[in-house]
Amino acid sequence: TPKNLGPNINSNMMEYIPSISIDDSTLVFTRKIPVDNEDFFQSKKINNEWQPATPISELNTLNNEGAQTISADGKTLIYASCVGNGRDNCQMDLFISKFENGHWTKAKNMGSPINTPGWESYPSLNSNGKRIYFASKRVGGKGEVDLWSSDLKNDGLWSIPENLGDSINTEGVEQAPFIHPDGNSLYLCRTDTQEWADLIYI
Repeated sequence: TPKNLGPNINSNMMEYIPSISIDDSTLVFTRKIPVDNEDFFQSKKINNEWQPATPISELNTLNNEGAQTISADGKTLIYASCVGNGRDNCQMDLFISKFENGHWTKAKNMGSPINTPGWESYPSLNSNGKRIYFASKRVGGKGEVDLWSSDLKNDGLWSIPENLGDSINTEGVEQAPFIHPDGNSLYLCRTDTQEWADLIYI
């Protein structure tokens, strides 16, 4: 039975797209700030209680930030944000930040081969932080939006993303992947050509 997280997390604004560290101690989520701005907030669990959420000022900008994934150890955050012409006509790229000395570092655009001139969003890191799943409109997909994966190589660079293939991707839209810590269970949202949206478990 769902339990409301209470006033330390929820407000009279919209809160959505939560990510949580594997030890259940750090919660990061998106809050929609009037007028039409999406920012990150975070909360720490102390004595089994979520503390009042605070904005992640190191990452929040006048553009929208959202669709984040936090690594199992709570020290890496990858998220989507608009670049270029701003919110009204934005190119969505993936950015990365590290938690160091009690603060999130300045976000860095993940660049090629993760990002393209198209649209990348909805990242999900696996349990060891060495594989990322994400949604993209890049050339070579099966449909409008496909799911892709990339591995972190020994030199610290990400491999050329691979399409997850016909067993996952369709002519419609696949997005919002979540890879379970077991590494074998994938959840996603699928919108078919009739614009019906379903949650899918693979």
